[in-house]
Amino acid sequence: MSHGSFVGRALLALGFLLAIASGSASVAAEDNPTTKQPVNPPAAAEKRGADVKLNDSVVFRVLLAHGQRSAEERAEAAARALEHALLGADPRARHKAQGAAQVIFAGETPVIELYAEDAAAAGDASLDVCTARIEARVQETLTTEKKRSDIAQTVFSISLVVFFGLIALFLARQVGDYAGRARSFVLEHPERIPALRLRTLEVIGSGALRGVLLGALIIGRAVLQIGLVYVWLVITLSHFDATRPYTERLTGLLTKPLLALLERFAFALPLGLLALCFGALVYVLVRFVELFFVSVRRGETRIAWLPSELVAPVSVLARGTIVICAVLLAGPIVTGDSDGALSRAGAILLFSLALAATPLAACVLLGVVQLLSRRLRTGADLELAGKRGRVTAIGFFDVTLQEPDGHSVRVPHLLALVSPLQMKAADARTRVAISVAPSAPPTAVKSLLLTAASELGARPEVELYDVDAGGAHFHVSLAPSASVTSAPEREQSASELRLVLAEALARAGFALGTRPEGPRR
Repeated sequence: MSHGSFVGRALLALGFLLAIASGSASVAAEDNPTTKQPVNPPAAAEKRGADVKLNDSVVFRVLLAHGQRSAEERAEAAARALEHALLGADPRARHKAQGAAQVIFAGETPVIELYAEDAAAAGDASLDVCTARIEARVQETLTTEKKRSDIAQTVFSISLVVFFGLIALFLARQVGDYAGRARSFVLEHPERIPALRLRTLEVIGSGALRGVLLGALIIGRAVLQIGLVYVWLVITLSHFDATRPYTERLTGLLTKPLLALLERFAFALPLGLLALCFGALVYVLVRFVELFFVSVRRGETRIAWLPSELVAPVSVLARGTIVICAVLLAGPIVTGDSDGALSRAGAILLFSLALAATPLAACVLLGVVQLLSRRLRTGADLELAGKRGRVTAIGFFDVTLQEPDGHSVRVPHLLALVSPLQMKAADARTRVAISVAPSAPPTAVKSLLLTAASELGARPEVELYDVDAGGAHFHVSLAPSASVTSAPEREQSASELRLVLAEALARAGFALGTRPEGPRR
């Protein structure tokens, strides 16, 4: 449906409602017999006087003049008083005696003064009877006209509510339509949204600016539509007596926070401008540092002490340091309050960094303990957190292990708190390798070597670890004695063991074999 047909139907509906309102008021006036003009007898019609009317309804008739005021002037003054009284909240008729006259009031407004001559001219028995009759007619007419006015006002208010609702709906649709067109334009023509530059420095890129515009369109559309609904709701509630108090509450619910916010904003405006300028300065500095490191990464600028692979992390570290220093140091200087929002934000940021650095500090502390206590030694075989290998380096943060396949792995010291550390004990046994010719029986040779080794040390062990064309190859080991404590002494014991084994083989007539090629086991 087009906007023209929508507005036409809205106006047609408004005209229909207004016609119903006027028709209802007319029917109410016609159905009430008190609003009809009474048919006076021919004799009464011939009397002189003037009618007192209220909205074309005859209330009573003034027959005589009084003092310098004619009957017409008295009737006109009474009609004006009734019209004024009808505008009041409670136009109740009453009378009050003032000297020889009886004054009829409508609410607080005096309508007319009645005298004995008026009662006699009207044919009433007394002034009190005339006053009661006219008072009753005034009360009846005011009640009828008030009811008819309230009905007409209610219908008119409903018509206005419907009319304003149609206007609000139309404006809300227009706002949504225009916001949708603007959003489609931004999405379909991204090249039309340039970057925001400060001379040659790009402050906000085109993509970021496009995102800000899209967000502003969405938020602005919602705010405008909600504002239209709010205005329509306030207008609706203010047109009816039963809901008028809610209008004040609804208005206060919105205006009081806004006024308080505006007051705080006006108080903090100078400080806010200063903080905004400082924030812009920090942003420009951070942006400059970022562009500088970008030029270093591209090779346009050279730094001798900074390798190319460290440009990105150093850039992030430098920008983060600038922001942290700005919040911690310059924040209290700009705001002039050591306990302000910026100072608290700096403290929270510093606490967050300290909390994030806790694992790193724990690693350093454990590394210091490991280094000073000498629990770990270079060359030791250990298993930590599922990694097994020989220790090649011990640092403050981790232990470097060389796995059996030749790969190096770094294990943080912190894992030693949650995973057991297994160290292979140092092998202090004296171990030698000896090969026997293929012609010698392996069983007899093993028994001979075990007997010969037992003469030199305790707990001898003989192991046949390989047999090939070069002969049988044995490992012979002995447990060290209490007197052997150093490496040279162990080497001397190994030499003595080889000598004893060689003499035993020579005495038994077993020739020596050829040792297999490759590394020793």
